[in-house]
Amino acid sequence: MFRYGVQDRFGVLFFIPFCLILLGLSSLPVWRDEHILFTHEQANKRIYGYSAYFLSVWMLAGPYCAVSFDFVV
Repeated sequence: MFRYGVQDRFGVLFFIPFCLILLGLSSLPVWRDEHILFTHEQANKRIYGYSAYFLSVWMLAGPYCAVSFDFVV
């Protein structure tokens, strides 16, 4: 009986990091596309600087991640 509890815990300890890794990997194409767009705009027109870009991404993505994380948990 004790063995099943240990196996369940090890299964969860394997499953949670695996899901988090796959979740992180799914965002790589989005980051790549945004990075290509940012470097193109930065090289050609200098529309905005690094700090403005990262501040805007942080301000828009932060609340979205906090709200979506509440629904997941």
